[in-house]
Amino acid sequence: MDKDYYDVLGIQRNASDLEIKKAFRVLARKHHPDVNKEEGSEEKFKEINEAYRVLSDPHLRKQYDQFGNSAFKQGMGWQGQGINFEDLFKGFGFNGFGSDSGFGFEEFFSDVFGGNFRRQAAPEQLNQRIDLSISLEEAVFGAEKTIEFERNEACHACNGVGGSEKIKCRKCLGKGFTIKEHRNFIGFIRTQNTCNECHGTGFTVKEKCIECNGHGIQRKKAKLKIKIPEGVDSGDYLTLEGQGSHGRDGGKGGLFVVFFVKKNSRFKRDGPDLFVEEPISFIQAALGSELLIEGLDSKKLKLKIPEGTQTGTIFRLKEKGAKALHSGDKGDLFVKVKLVVPENLSAKQKRLLLELQEDLGDAGKDGFFKKLKKQFDK
Repeated sequence: MDKDYYDVLGIQRNASDLEIKKAFRVLARKHHPDVNKEEGSEEKFKEINEAYRVLSDPHLRKQYDQFGNSAFKQGMGWQGQGINFEDLFKGFGFNGFGSDSGFGFEEFFSDVFGGNFRRQAAPEQLNQRIDLSISLEEAVFGAEKTIEFERNEACHACNGVGGSEKIKCRKCLGKGFTIKEHRNFIGFIRTQNTCNECHGTGFTVKEKCIECNGHGIQRKKAKLKIKIPEGVDSGDYLTLEGQGSHGRDGGKGGLFVVFFVKKNSRFKRDGPDLFVEEPISFIQAALGSELLIEGLDSKKLKLKIPEGTQTGTIFRLKEKGAKALHSGDKGDLFVKVKLVVPENLSAKQKRLLLELQEDLGDAGKDGFFKKLKKQFDK
C-alpha cells in the first residue's frame, strides 16, 4: 500500500511550506535514532525524511499530488523509464516488436528519431546522506568539523573498470536491461529489469579484477572537513557536490549532511530566537537591579530589571539571539526571571522578614511573604 506522506507528517493536504517544515522538525526530533531508542524508531525516522523530501520540494510535491507514490517509482518522464512502450504501441496495431520478429523496439525509434533513442539503464545511486548531531553553540555560531563516513570509490587496481578489458554484456547484449514475457488471463505481460550480469552498465570484463571482484568499486572510509553555517537548525542540510559515492563510469554523487541540534541544558531555541531562565532574589525583584546574563557564547550581557518585578516576567534583549540561516537577520534573547525563595534563614532573618510583612500589610499577602509564611508554618 502506498504511503500517504501528508499522513506521515500529520498535516493537511493544503499545508503551507512553513507548516510542513515545522511538522518535520517536531517529528524528526522525536524519532531520531540518537534520541529515541524504541524499536521501529529508525524506520519511522526514514519514513518521515522520505515524506519531507517530497513535500518540501514544490516540483516533487506537485507530482505526488497528481500521481501519488507511482510518480517516484516509475520516473514519469520521456525517457522510457518505467513505461513499457512496446505494450503501449501494441494497442495501436504495432505488433512487430520483439526478438522473434527481427524488428525490435529500439530499431523502430532509431528510424523515427534519427538513431538517438536508447533505453536507459537504471542509474547508480551515487548520492549519499549522513546525519550529523551538533551542539546548539555550533548551530548558532557555526563551526568547522571533520566528518568520517564510508562511500564507494573507484578501485585503484583497475581504475573502476572492474577488470582487464570491457566487453559487451552477453546476457543483455549491451542494453543494460532484460525483458521477460509471460501470458496470463489478460494477455502477454512484459517486465523490464536491470541486467543482473552487468548491473545495468551494458558491459562486463574479460578477467575480473582481484581487488574488487569485478565490481569496479570498493567500499572505503573517507574523511572530510566541513564548515557548518551560522544559524542552521534540525533538518537543515549541507550539499557537497562530488563527495558522495563514485560510479564505475567515473561519475560522483553528492553528499548531503543533515544537521540535528542536540538539546542545551540552559538555553532553548525557536528559529532565530533564544530563551533562558534567570534566577533573581527577592531583594533584586523588590528594589530593581542590573543583572549580568551569561549568553550562549559565554559573554556577559547586561539586563536592567525595574523595581517590583514579578516572578515569571520576560525581558527581551534585541538581536542577541541566533542568526537566521537564509536572511542573516539576528533573533532576540528572551530572559524569564524566576524568584528564588531563600532557604535556611537564621532566626534574626526570619524576624526581620516577618516585621517587614507586618509593615507591608495587605501588600504582602499575595506575594513573596505569603509563600515565605507557608515555609515557616511547615
